[in-house]
Amino acid sequence: MDAKNLAQQIFKTGICSSVDPVNGFVRVTFPDRDNIVSDSLPVITKGGWARGNAMPEEGEQVVCLFLGNGLSDGVCLGAIPEYEFELTADQWGVVFDDDNSVYYDRTDQSVHVKAKKVVIDAEEVVLETIKQASIKVYGDLTVYGKIKEEPPVKG
Repeated sequence: MDAKNLAQQIFKTGICSSVDPVNGFVRVTFPDRDNIVSDSLPVITKGGWARGNAMPEEGEQVVCLFLGNGLSDGVCLGAIPEYEFELTADQWGVVFDDDNSVYYDRTDQSVHVKAKKVVIDAEEVVLETIKQASIKVYGDLTVYGKIKEEPPVKG
């Protein structure tokens, strides 16, 4: 078997036909093989101390790596994007399908959050240094505790 045929046996593209996000598995349909459906395949995700839960969606094209001759012993390497990226080469983050996003822009060293609603559930929120800020509240503001006003620091 030559290298090209071997690669075609090991790497296969197909269509994600079902997703098990709780366990991190997908099943994949292979149209070029009479629509044979794979067994449940684990999806490769980032490991380490900051794990993600991004899974292909049903209908997305995916790439799989198989370890034997069948479609049961393998892994899903991920989805092949079929859309234009909304972030530039200098931005890294996540753009969700409902137009919300969180990303870092290294050109101006800023973090951008676009969301319909932001929820912060923390024991303590620390803002170390704010050199210049303008806070606008549209709607009600409830404060538990005192608002302390200090004179500006002359510099």
